[in-house]
Amino acid sequence: MVQTNRSLQRNIILADLIVNWSSRHKLSNDPYIDGLTRALIENRNLAMWASIDALIYLPHPRSTSEDGIRKIYRRLNALRNTLVFTPVALTWLAVGQATSAFKEFVDKNTTATVNFLEFWQNGYDTLGSEWRLSSIALLDFIIVFSVIVITVLTNTLSDRSEKRLAIELDGIERERLDLGLAIKEYLHSKQSFSRATLNAGVAT
Repeated sequence: MVQTNRSLQRNIILADLIVNWSSRHKLSNDPYIDGLTRALIENRNLAMWASIDALIYLPHPRSTSEDGIRKIYRRLNALRNTLVFTPVALTWLAVGQATSAFKEFVDKNTTATVNFLEFWQNGYDTLGSEWRLSSIALLDFIIVFSVIVITVLTNTLSDRSEKRLAIELDGIERERLDLGLAIKEYLHSKQSFSRATLNAGVAT
């Protein structure tokens, strides 16, 4: 009776380890985790579970963490993708404004000898200063330069994020390996007696 209680206590300790691990990695619904946990708590069919290799059937967790670097990277990447076409849209909008203003200027000043580019640059009190050629060129330069800076930043953040993710996944896999070995070690003594298990026991 004492031996049975001790075995059940060890079962529950191992089951708690499995439950805590699976909960942290959102794997509680995995069939192997669910079945093995119930078998350990109820202390039944352990010989069958001992015949299943834990290192094969134990699920592989995925990284679910979201660190600050990845959030910043995604936001900067979205901003960069938006800004890439902004200079083109802004320039064509300015061309439209300048064209309309130039037509109005020509209609009022039929004797004027001003070409479109000269008008676009000077405005002649018809085109607003924000739509003039020099203003649009400056805005386009600022946007393009910002895209270059953001591209450099996103590449740097991507490299750092990938390195952190690799370290994190390595830790997750090591933790899985530790748990798998603990399960194999404990269930090794629960195997049913056969020639294969006898040879395995002698080898161990």
